[in-house]
Amino acid sequence: MYRELTYAWKAVIRRPLHALAAVVTLALGIGASSAAFNVINGVLLNPLPYPDSERIVAVRHSSQSFKNSKASRLRERWNRLPLSYLNYRDIQEQSPVFEEFGIYRPWKGVYQGGSEPIEVRGAQVSSRFLNVFGLAALKGRLIGAPDIEGRNPVAVISYDFWQTSMGGQGTVVGGTLRFDQDVYEVIGVMPPKFEISPQADHKIFLPLIPSESDLQRRGRKNAQALARLSAGTSIEEARQVLDQIAARLESTYPEANEGIGIVLEPLHEIVVGESRSTLALLGAAVAVVLLIACANVGSLLWTDYLRRRHQFAIRLSLGASRARIVRLLMTENLLLAAGASIAGFLLASFGTFALVAYLPDEVPRTANIAIDAKVFAFTVAVSLLSTFLFGLIPALRISRASSASDLNSVRGSRRLKQAHRWILVPEMALTIILLVQAGLLVNSLLRLTSVDPGLSVEGIHTQGLQLDSRRYQEEEQAGFFYSQLLERLKALPSVKMAAASSQLPFTGGSYQVSVQSPDDPGSGQPALLESVSSDYFQLLKIPLRKGRFFNPSDRLGSPSVALLNESLAEAVWPNADPLGREIADYTGATHTVVGIVGDVKSKGLDVASNAIFYRPLRQAPATSVTLVVEPALEADDVSAQVRHVIHELDSGLPLPAAAPLEDLVARSLAVPRSRTALLGIFAAMALLIAAVGLYGVMAFSVTQQRKDLGIRLALGASKSRVQSMVLRQLLSLVVPGVVLGLLGAFLASQLLRGLLFGIETTDPATYLVVAVSLTLVALLAGLLPAVRAARLDPSRTLRAE
Repeated sequence: MYRELTYAWKAVIRRPLHALAAVVTLALGIGASSAAFNVINGVLLNPLPYPDSERIVAVRHSSQSFKNSKASRLRERWNRLPLSYLNYRDIQEQSPVFEEFGIYRPWKGVYQGGSEPIEVRGAQVSSRFLNVFGLAALKGRLIGAPDIEGRNPVAVISYDFWQTSMGGQGTVVGGTLRFDQDVYEVIGVMPPKFEISPQADHKIFLPLIPSESDLQRRGRKNAQALARLSAGTSIEEARQVLDQIAARLESTYPEANEGIGIVLEPLHEIVVGESRSTLALLGAAVAVVLLIACANVGSLLWTDYLRRRHQFAIRLSLGASRARIVRLLMTENLLLAAGASIAGFLLASFGTFALVAYLPDEVPRTANIAIDAKVFAFTVAVSLLSTFLFGLIPALRISRASSASDLNSVRGSRRLKQAHRWILVPEMALTIILLVQAGLLVNSLLRLTSVDPGLSVEGIHTQGLQLDSRRYQEEEQAGFFYSQLLERLKALPSVKMAAASSQLPFTGGSYQVSVQSPDDPGSGQPALLESVSSDYFQLLKIPLRKGRFFNPSDRLGSPSVALLNESLAEAVWPNADPLGREIADYTGATHTVVGIVGDVKSKGLDVASNAIFYRPLRQAPATSVTLVVEPALEADDVSAQVRHVIHELDSGLPLPAAAPLEDLVARSLAVPRSRTALLGIFAAMALLIAAVGLYGVMAFSVTQQRKDLGIRLALGASKSRVQSMVLRQLLSLVVPGVVLGLLGAFLASQLLRGLLFGIETTDPATYLVVAVSLTLVALLAGLLPAVRAARLDPSRTLRAE
């Protein structure tokens, strides 16, 4: 073995450029695949950071009426419905399959202990809920049954809240926290990085005290439930028990549980479920890049073996066995694999950070992604496997030569050269497949960004605002506050216009109601309800189609009015003019339609315009609004001035960070933009590797054909004819690869069907552009070898031969 390693090392360092090309090419593929594996491992494969986390499940209701509903938003949620409080109690008492079981409800409050009020999100939890995760408190204790029964004003806080908002003081347990007007005693601190859900960063946990509504059988179904399965209980066994409990509840309380089932889903699946499509796309892309890199390395090895065929012929003539030849070649490949492993691991370390930066926010657990021993083992395994598989085939082909003379013969040489076709044609095909997918996503993103949102977003600043419902209980109080606030903002020299809306487009909020014509009680139409100030439409340049906008006279005590967007007007009165007609909302109250405005893409550019029912903010004040401000031309920091005016009116209001409206629109494009960037990066990498491979093959082919080319030039062949001959040889490899790749791309692109906007998976323009682009890149890769072939000196070449 030592002699073979020594020989292999000498063989490698005698050909440094070949070794470097093989190592770099393979390292690119291995580094990309290892970085992707690191991300997939951190998000999908690693268990949640709780003891026996596979035993933690979510307990939800399912509804047959939702499943059969005509509304898509209901069908999507049919088996993801929250529990009612009494159903939770019944399941807890009747189910023997849970070691721990609890519920929680989202909660938020305004923390008054810092330099300025901040809104904090938390959860109200039942007794033993925090025990579901199998963790003890870092300090103090968890919430228990005595806290619920005694209605104790206690709180457990997150480690992050303790450190950032309370300064990490050691005497935190036993201290107090003030949220709004309520004071809580801190009884415990959770361990670092503890979270119920990555989608909601809960900082505070309070006892869930059941209300009167909770204790009614038809009470609110708004409790999220988690449970820890008993040791030795499978999820299928637990589902069978819960099916029996669901049937029992339906027969005992049919008025509240008709058609209601109970479903279990592993918590890990809920956490990572929505990110699977993005990570699957990432994994497929890097797998293709790795295959292309391996094919390129295989092509380099074929080229190298062809250059050294005389050497192998001599060894065979001197009695060397086929196994010995294969062993020597595979030892060389082992050295190349070692170099590729080291380089690939370094690339994976940097590539992981790049991938995480491009991943959309929907992908959870990215903060926990880190290079570890598992990733290093994956890198080494992929490197060894790649070089072994793609190096073994040419090594076996060399060793199967029937004799040294057959290896040196023209026929044998031609057979070996044909192997390039079987490597490069699939390589071109794989490159085409990846380029077409990237091209479709790019085309889709371009179409998406060109969609008219229905309003102006350029230069508009937004600021969220949440009033304390206990201090602004009366509608007049909230309306007066908004009126004062907008008047003061408009008086600022730095502000050109100011308005407010309860549901600003692209902010993610939505409040859907049913509206109808009083003359047609069965004409109920779902619509988003938005309360807006009088200048809202003019500021965002939402066009008026008919009638008028709201004005300052539309206030409490004046006739109730409404504006409809075109979609809602057409849905309620498809063949009539809605102006001056009455429209009834979900409460039965009627409002006069005074105007029709243009549609707005409120949920995202890729979502059809919603029906929207607008009310004046002064007539329908909301406790939560978003301010929209158009700054004057020379305004500097408008956001700071807006926050100052708000705190002048009410210093106790928490204010989230301000954001330009353009950023909110861009955030709605984050997922398709990230997917396109990720696939585009790997497609460009694949194209580069394929071009390098083509160049290497053509350069070697020209070297092998020096005698033939020299004879042609000596007999009077022009340089252009020699160049065209070399390029025709190149196209004989590229064209079959392009054709095969287009067929493969047609099949592979079906996986993108749900990810594209405004474009079909068979878009002919994308396929044509990709095919032409790859052909041009291939011609450029083969141009330099073709030029070198045309510049050969016939006399010198023939003398050398």
